[in-house]
Order: sequence, then C-alpha cells, then structure tokens
Amino acid sequence: MSKKIQSIIWISKDIPESLIETIKKYQDSKIKVDLLVSSNSTKKIEGVKHINKEELYQKIINKTNNKVPKDVIEFALFSKDFLKKINTIDTGTHRNAAILSTVGQKFIFSDDDVLCQFHKIKNNERKIKLDMNDIRTRYFENKNILDLIIDYKKELNLKELIDSHEYLLNLILPEKNMKVLSTMTGVHGESVSDTPKGLLRRVHTKNKEDLYKEAKINRLLLSYSENYLIRKKPHFVSMYSAFNNEEILPPFFPIARNQDGIFAAAMMACMPNSMIGQVPWVAKHQPFPARNYKKGEISNYRFKLNTLIVSLLNSYSKSEYTNKKNTENLNIGDNRYKEVGEYLEKFANKNNDDFINFIQKYISTNIDKATLSLGKFLVSNNNYSEEWQRDIRKYLLNAQEYKKSSQFGIPHELINENRSFSENIELTKSLISMYGKLLKHWPEIVNSMKK
Repeated sequence: MSKKIQSIIWISKDIPESLIETIKKYQDSKIKVDLLVSSNSTKKIEGVKHINKEELYQKIINKTNNKVPKDVIEFALFSKDFLKKINTIDTGTHRNAAILSTVGQKFIFSDDDVLCQFHKIKNNERKIKLDMNDIRTRYFENKNILDLIIDYKKELNLKELIDSHEYLLNLILPEKNMKVLSTMTGVHGESVSDTPKGLLRRVHTKNKEDLYKEAKINRLLLSYSENYLIRKKPHFVSMYSAFNNEEILPPFFPIARNQDGIFAAAMMACMPNSMIGQVPWVAKHQPFPARNYKKGEISNYRFKLNTLIVSLLNSYSKSEYTNKKNTENLNIGDNRYKEVGEYLEKFANKNNDDFINFIQKYISTNIDKATLSLGKFLVSNNNYSEEWQRDIRKYLLNAQEYKKSSQFGIPHELINENRSFSENIELTKSLISMYGKLLKHWPEIVNSMKK
C-alpha cells in the first residue's frame, strides 16, 4: 500500500475558466500526482484525465456479470430518474465516479471553487488532538477584512499541504484497528454550508450586533484548527479533503446537499474502525459570483433529506446490534455494508402511515430539544444581541408552524405541489431504499474496479 497521495480530483458542474487556471498552477508546480476531473461538461483540459461515467457503468456491469442490479449502478453514477423529479445537485454522482476511478489509491477531492491558495496555521507546539472543540471559527463583516486576515505566500506550498494529509492518513493509532480514512482542510472564504443557522447556537453579544447582522447574510468565515485533529463524530467538510481509497470507502449519496455529511455518517456505520481527521491548514474558497444567504434564511426551519438519512445511519451506529458487536473485530468488511443497507431498506419498507409517523415523531423530538437548547438564550440578559434573540424566536416559531403544515415530515427538497402528500412519501421511501441497496452492493461494485 502506498503512503503517498496519488491523485487530485476536481468535481465540477461545468468546468469554469477559473478552474482551468487553478489546475494550470498545479501543473506548473510539478507535483507528482495524477490530475482528474469529473464533470457534466465535455470541456477538455490538457494533461487532465476526464472521468467517463458511461464507461464506468458498463465496466461494472461486465465485471459483476450483471449480478448488481443496473438501477443501483445508475443511481450511484447518474440518478437520472430522481433528478427528473427533484430540483437539486448531482455532485455525489461525480464523487462516486471518482472513488471508483481511484480504487486502491489515496487521493484528494477539491471543489472547483477552491483556489490554488493554501495557508498553514501557525502553532509552535503542534499536537494530535481528539477534541472537536479545537476547531475555531471567525466571522467577518466584509470581504476586505476577511482577505486581510491571511497573507498567502507567493510560492506554492502544495507539497507541504499534501504531506500534511498523508501524515494523518498514514497515522498509526493506539486503538486497535482504528484508522484515519478521510481528512479535511479548514476554510477561508465563503462558508460551504447552505444555511447560516449555525450562528443561532453561538452566543452573540450587543457589542457584536453589527457583525452578527452581516454574518447571517454574507457567508464569510475562517474555520481552522491549530493542531491535527482526529475524531469519530461524523462531522465532515469535503471541500478540500483526502481519502484512503485502499479501503472500501462508502458511496456518497448521489444527489442533494450535504452529501459529505451523509458520507461521514455512512462511514461511521459501515466502517466502525474509521476516523476523520483535520489538518492545520486552510484553503481559499471563493465561488464566483459571490453568494449570499437569503434575507430571513437564518430563521427558516427546513427538514432536509440529508438530515433524515444521517439520522437513520446514526441510529444504526447507536443500535443494540452495533453495541453488541465484538469490539476486538471492528473491521468486519463487506457484511457491515450489507447490514447497513438492509437496515435502510427495512425502514423504507414501512407502510406510509408508520413511515411518516416515525419521521414526524423524530422531527418533533428534535424541535423540542432545540427549543430547550435555544430557549436558554432568551432568558433576560442585557448583554445578548437583540437581533440574535429575535432570530431565535422566529426560528422556534417557524419550527412549531412547520409541525402544522400539510407536508410535515416530507424533506424540503422533495416537496412539490404537483405531487400529493402520499406521492412525496413514496418518493422519500424510494430514495432511502435505493441508497440502502447501493450500500449493500457497494463492496461488489468497488471490487469490480480493482485491477
């Protein structure tokens, strides 16, 4: 097994000119890695391998002798039927194609709006820490202040950055069988989150009122760690991330947002010996054009598809079955994927009433927990930001109103006025079932790609 990262892969919808310029900088740096792109665009970049999903699809069918259902392979690489019904992104299909194109390697994923600018966070007493609280996050009133906070070196430091990811992926942990299988880089620039609701759970005081008002709109932040972090909790940002694909990594959920969160939860469920790392670096994240959160977005309550699937995967990880597993043999291989997949399929096979009642109860419980958690900030305190407290009240009110809505329990992305409530339930069930089938067949699909 190689200790080196062998490939860097960009995921891009349409391969913008800014990505071509970024890749040129990688090429000029002469780093010894393969450069790949997976995209819906047919635009070619000299010196870069373009992943062909159609060829992958056919290869899997041939290598597995048609034993893997074609609709499962199609779901992983294209998800065409679901994309016709849901207005969402298909980034996960490209991530799956990239994983299957690099079986047996260590590799890096990069979003197409990550610039070739990286900064090492200074710390003279660098440590390896298990504490997730070591992640620090700052928000900014405008881009000028954000850009001044970090001084990027003119000379590229790609090798040192890659070495940092390799260090964690090759780390020998004291716990038996435990391995770091994925790592991530900190963020300098636009937040990768599609919601600013994380701001509600951070105490904001009156002397930071103006900063809060800007931060809930402008998406500008710096999120980093001064140390090397490793953890079991399924928190993962795949914006610029590395993977040990010498193991059988789980597939990404092919569509919708926060696919990296689902990936992390799937990894914890299917590979209980796995850990996620974070390196003490930040990458410059600069989408073009710049994006803002919508006015009032911070107070909107939306139940998302990724929330449902992550909660199901986490429930498996915490189940009695999992707790009773032989802790001396955590790396149980293909069977674990089969069991997790069947767990999701079984849930999706509930009748509509039981299915939606379960989800509604889950949402209500979490809204009640949020009410208790956020409610403590509404206790009279002259130092708290008034704007922040108003947003909390609106959020909790909207959450209670959602429980009375006609589509209560349906993930936000799947709600469509042209479909009935029952049809939306069936669509939700079919997505969960298909991901369950994909997990169940995934080891066979991955093994078919081995040389």
